[in-house]
Amino acid sequence: MKVWQDTSWEKRIGKLQGNSLRVLWHLVHIATWENQVTGPSETAISMGLKQPNISRAYAELRKADLLYQAGGSYRLNPYFCWKGGNEQYEIACKQLFSIGAQAKELALK
Repeated sequence: MKVWQDTSWEKRIGKLQGNSLRVLWHLVHIATWENQVTGPSETAISMGLKQPNISRAYAELRKADLLYQAGGSYRLNPYFCWKGGNEQYEIACKQLFSIGAQAKELALK
């Protein structure tokens, strides 16, 4: 897995507290090919934590742009870390950019 060293990520991670930070490192550890990670329910079970706490952590990670949801699955932001090939990395970055553009467009309506 590649983890990008960038001061902007350091600032975002520095704002995370408690369970959000624990969940982030858990997700980095369990991320599969192309950064796929489990949903909040599965994560709560595997970490032995309560579902509401994990849901809040997921919301905080999404707000920090470290985690996103696409097509019913969760993925870590490829600009933060990447587990996959170079070709898939380029595709994942384009998809993430497309998802962000769509969300901004919907927010403006």
